[in-house]
Amino acid sequence: MRALPDVVNRPVTSLLRSAPLFCAPTATAHEAAGLMQAEKRAALLVRTRDGLGIVTDRDLRDKVLARGLSPKRR
Repeated sequence: MRALPDVVNRPVTSLLRSAPLFCAPTATAHEAAGLMQAEKRAALLVRTRDGLGIVTDRDLRDKVLARGLSPKRR
């Protein structure tokens, strides 16, 4: 076992392993999932009028697929 790093006083960017992945706010769930798969990511960011949003694997599963919504829908 090894100790966890002290992250309290570190900038968030120092914790990132790669550059953030973004998609357009007009992207469909299908397009977002395809981008996440291609980039081997579990989440991506979306720029909105109100700031940044995030879409995760869990969002796609729980809010789209499990509800029977079409992934092609915007």
